[in-house]
Amino acid sequence: MRYLLVLAVVTAVVVLLWGSWQAGRRPFYLVLAGVGVASAVMLMSFLFTDQERLVPGDPASVTVTVTGVSQMETGVRVSGEISNRGEHAIAHVLLDTVALSCPPAKACETLHEERIPVSIHVPAGGRYPVAVVTDRDRGMRTPDRWELRVREVQVYGE
Repeated sequence: MRYLLVLAVVTAVVVLLWGSWQAGRRPFYLVLAGVGVASAVMLMSFLFTDQERLVPGDPASVTVTVTGVSQMETGVRVSGEISNRGEHAIAHVLLDTVALSCPPAKACETLHEERIPVSIHVPAGGRYPVAVVTDRDRGMRTPDRWELRVREVQVYGE
């Protein structure tokens, strides 16, 4: 869709330049100067925007709680809520989706673990619902519980 928009803008600029060329050299140079200035402003905004500068964040400043688990044809949908206790807004999170079997009086055993990247914007001090779908091994026994663990975080830098 983005390429179609770029193609439409380029076509409009070419038609505008062609029409101004037909009107004379002076209108053409004025339109060409306007297109050049607009292009320079757009290029500078892309290069120097703060929103695009991603830096690694502290995984300890992000917590994820599981609020629901449901079986689907394609796997298991694990729903929860992500909370940002850091100083910067979150851009991306790498989550570990873990299926655990916890028999009584024994340590929990990991049945399945999968890393899932999530692109999500959570402002500093905010929280947001999150849901991921993990592929469950067909031969795996039914887990007692699911956990979402934060492995890596990328935040918008200063």
